[in-house]
Amino acid sequence: MGAWVLLLSWAPVIGDPLTFIAGVLRYDLKRFVLIVFIAKGVRYALLIWFSQYSF
Repeated sequence: MGAWVLLLSWAPVIGDPLTFIAGVLRYDLKRFVLIVFIAKGVRYALLIWFSQYSF
């Protein structure tokens, strides 16, 4: 699945092993940082957005 699986790095249980495996396989650091930054950025942006509108 390649780089697309790193978009799941935001998930609490499976995210850390995925990033570990990417490191062991020596995935390109620039692409890794970009993809993980996007995935975790979207996670926290949604978390902030939903927390503003919760009742």
